[in-house]
Amino acid sequence: MFLEVVAKLNILGFEVTPEAKSIIVGLLLVLIAILVLWKLRHFIVNSLLGLVALFLLQFIGISVPINLVTLIVAGVLGLVGVGLMVLLTVLSFTF
Repeated sequence: MFLEVVAKLNILGFEVTPEAKSIIVGLLLVLIAILVLWKLRHFIVNSLLGLVALFLLQFIGISVPINLVTLIVAGVLGLVGVGLMVLLTVLSFTF
């Protein structure tokens, strides 16, 4: 695809220098990074909210232990995972 764009620019009479190719590639990489982050924004927000909720539970007095397993569950499942861990803690299930 990139080579097709360069070929079309050459046909139109534009000379594409190596610096211009680098700028085009850089802009394409930035665009791809923005699109990936845009698609993952709900997952990222939910994960951050889950981790924040896990630490806020310590201040409220619900003692969900913070270890590798609970951090992974809160990070992957978000608020739903924290809710499940609170439920399991209330039912006396240990992590």
